[in-house]
Amino acid sequence: LRGRDTPRTQRTNNTEISVSHSAKEHNQIQSNAILLEHFTKVFLHLRRAAVLAHRGGHWTLLQNACRELWNYTQELQLIVNYAHSCMDLFPITMGFLRNVVWLPFYLASDMIIDMITELQASRSLQIVDPEGEFCIPSCLGGIMDENGGSDFHPQSPLDYVNVVDLKWICNLILKTIELLYQMKKWEALVHIAVQFNIFTHERYTEQVSPLLVYAQRQLLERVQQFSGPDSHEPHFIKYLSGNEKKMSCRNYIGQKLQLPVAHSARERIFPGCFSYPERKKDYTDQSQGKALVYVPLDVNDTLKCFRETLQKSKYHSRALRHSRKLLSLFLAQTQGILEMNNQRDLKVQALHELGNLHFYAGNKRAAFKYWCQGLDETLNIADALNNWQELGLTKSATDCFTVGRSTDISQKLLSQAGVWGCLHAAVLVAKIAQHIITKKMRLRTQYCCFSAILFKTLFRASLPHPTPDCDFAQYETNMLIPGIDLFSDRYRADISTVVASLNFVMLELHCAKQNLIILPLFTLYQYIVSEICKDPAKCIEGRIFKIKVLADIGFFTEAYHELSLLNCGERIPWKIPAGYRKIEQMEALQKFDSSKSLLTRTNLQVLEDIFNWSLSLTMVPLCNQQIMNKLTLAKMNFIICLSATINNIPEKVEKYVYSVDNKSLKKPSRITASNVKADADKNPRQQEQRDTVVQLVDCKDELTMAMLKGILLTEAEESISHLMQNIQDKYDGEISQCSAEDLEALIEAKLQLAAINQQRHQTAFRYVL
Repeated sequence: LRGRDTPRTQRTNNTEISVSHSAKEHNQIQSNAILLEHFTKVFLHLRRAAVLAHRGGHWTLLQNACRELWNYTQELQLIVNYAHSCMDLFPITMGFLRNVVWLPFYLASDMIIDMITELQASRSLQIVDPEGEFCIPSCLGGIMDENGGSDFHPQSPLDYVNVVDLKWICNLILKTIELLYQMKKWEALVHIAVQFNIFTHERYTEQVSPLLVYAQRQLLERVQQFSGPDSHEPHFIKYLSGNEKKMSCRNYIGQKLQLPVAHSARERIFPGCFSYPERKKDYTDQSQGKALVYVPLDVNDTLKCFRETLQKSKYHSRALRHSRKLLSLFLAQTQGILEMNNQRDLKVQALHELGNLHFYAGNKRAAFKYWCQGLDETLNIADALNNWQELGLTKSATDCFTVGRSTDISQKLLSQAGVWGCLHAAVLVAKIAQHIITKKMRLRTQYCCFSAILFKTLFRASLPHPTPDCDFAQYETNMLIPGIDLFSDRYRADISTVVASLNFVMLELHCAKQNLIILPLFTLYQYIVSEICKDPAKCIEGRIFKIKVLADIGFFTEAYHELSLLNCGERIPWKIPAGYRKIEQMEALQKFDSSKSLLTRTNLQVLEDIFNWSLSLTMVPLCNQQIMNKLTLAKMNFIICLSATINNIPEKVEKYVYSVDNKSLKKPSRITASNVKADADKNPRQQEQRDTVVQLVDCKDELTMAMLKGILLTEAEESISHLMQNIQDKYDGEISQCSAEDLEALIEAKLQLAAINQQRHQTAFRYVL
């Protein structure tokens, strides 16, 4: 019996397995279908939003809708590029993405061009180049206004974005042309490219015209392929080219095609052809429909215009763009050309790129040379690295950060170099400090101070920002310089390089105990990563670092305020749609008061919250284990720095006096107690679970300052030891196998344990650590 039952049981198990697999596959297919439908609807509604804004003449709304279309597409392209290896989990491919977005981009570009035409006609945009050979004037200027790059001082009209952001509009249209080329939508490509060349007066003809000619030839081949022997098409093209008011690549905008009309059935329209009124006007024959085109197809006219425009272009402009396309191969030769044509700012950019090239090739000496030359040219100061302090009439790097002197230096640098010049110089000095000055730490710190001053000059370009460094402790802004897009040209200011340089300078100055200098840089860093990059991870890491710096300089009220915002997830950005994440409703949080004793009820409640708090549900999905480790170390650093202000020898206090078991709590208070355990059970990534809950307020009457110091140090030591144990268990005790982030966390944790032992006057234990 047992032998006969075994196969039957096996068949049952196989059936169950197949059913479970089919159920999983069905669920996956269903979820993929829902995702694709949602994905398609997103772009459908964005397209409709743009169309409605255009119909109503709401030009700001039109630009906002097109900007959202751009942001969604850029973000999805990144996701698709990273998810190409797991198509079963993420069904959207690059081909599917292009198939969905090409039409919204095409319509967006067409409507944006129409908007530009309307604004020029109403004189809402300043005309830079009159009509001339074109059918409309240009608010961008022609090829004679193109220098191959952007200066460090604002240039009209590309750098002023109050009415329209012309540089972004050009990028949008160029992206549309790229998509239409990939999708082989030749007629749409010609339609957009010709209009773009007209309203820019062929300023970007080197990028656009080759694709335009290729698309025209593809259309001509299609016409010949689908036209029959009795087709009117050759005579139609001949008529267009021979007509006095012919449709060309320079008068296409607003052109209405006027065809001759046949007044009788036998009247000839074109030589050798007849009109057939009995033929249906709706082209049911697909091949006949494909033979009809209503865009300029005169390739010779396009090439003629292309040659004429290239003859007007500036040689240094073409040389610089060509050098950049060839990965800086000819930048050394291009410098002389730019200098001869008095293009100092472009020469500085070329020197910077040439220094980068030598650095990546391993030649640090040459990189240092070109970076220094670029810095001197940018600031118009000979040997700027050694002579910059003379601007403030001081010989000490740290003295430059007094309010008066720092402001004077910032204003002088800003007037000499401009906004982008100061930003460019700050990146150059940071690169020199990071990659060249690797042994002389005092000199490295001095260069980082110089870079910090240059970064801070950006706040002097607009009125409402604070002046003293200490005023930036809680200051944040959503607009740095009104009407200016700092990162519109990556050669003038590359956003990833700026963020990396800022991060290095802040870390280096923090290690050198120059913490007050860093506060304005935190404001700039948060503006870039939150308002421009929309990067929640960088935003969270920056706030954690700021908490640590504020605690180190004794700004405990401000540090706790930052910690409170971080715990509840306030001002954490979304990538798409733009804005900040919605936070759940929470009770009003306590404020730490540095002017009062630590034994007051409010301050004790704050200390309880630091130990017992759990992250909000907004923050949980954004924090991996490395971020959680950094947050724990920042909180314990706050406790250690605060306990260092208590001038007493710490007393040992038994845990039962000030804490209770987590399981014994029945009534949680605020967001502490069992909330911590419940949230941690639901979200294991949130933070480590504490076996006990600290309750300092309940034993307030028995506490002394010495007892409080002992409690703070004991609890901090326990949390740090728990973090170290988790990291060591992760690698089975093999510290050499740790990742860089985990190793950094371990080292910082040991330094904090050493600081705890120092406050306990246990010098031997401190040196052992």
